[in-house]
Amino acid sequence: MAKKQTFEDKVKKGGTPQQQNLVKIKVVHAHDPKKTGNIRFNERMYTVPNGKTPDQFAKELFSK
Repeated sequence: MAKKQTFEDKVKKGGTPQQQNLVKIKVVHAHDPKKTGNIRFNERMYTVPNGKTPDQFAKELFSK
């Protein structure tokens, strides 16, 4: 009989220990183009640098 593999097992399995400790956040930007009048959404993944919290990183990102 096959061994049941959980999602947690898959996550632990992949990547080096340095890659496993990375914190990633998803940021969604809304654009309002004047041509169509419809709102468009773009999403992007950011890796939070070591030593910073996601909140600190987001504040720096949006202050630019």
